[in-house]
Amino acid sequence: MPEPVDFSWLLHETWAASAGSFIFVCSTSVVTSSRLTGVDGSVELTLEGLTFYRASAQAADRGTGRVHQVEWSRIEQAELADSSKGRPMLRITVADSAALRAKRDPHVVRVKRKAREVAQEFADRINDEVGARRRWKSSPGSSF
Repeated sequence: MPEPVDFSWLLHETWAASAGSFIFVCSTSVVTSSRLTGVDGSVELTLEGLTFYRASAQAADRGTGRVHQVEWSRIEQAELADSSKGRPMLRITVADSAALRAKRDPHVVRVKRKAREVAQEFADRINDEVGARRRWKSSPGSSF
């Protein structure tokens, strides 16, 4: 049986000289979650778009099912807005959707005040994804 080859010297010379370690190169300091849990439901990023999860009564108030999906092609933007009482809410602007009050809008998730920064990061992540998909779709030769 042949002896195993030790490549630790190669890793040490290439990675340690430039960036420190493999973990340092392949990790980031902050990883945004793909799910935001709010006061009246939650929203999750998926490959197809956004999926909203709500309790039965809240879904009935908004005229949707407990699980409501919105495709990326219909999403225009996400923003963190304040309600009339100053509470933060994540508002997703969807094409072909009427603007409703926050309590009736199926694309609004109210979040706790202490989760404002997390919600803003989540909105930024949605906007980045929407922007990337628009750029990809408008590029020449795109089959998206």
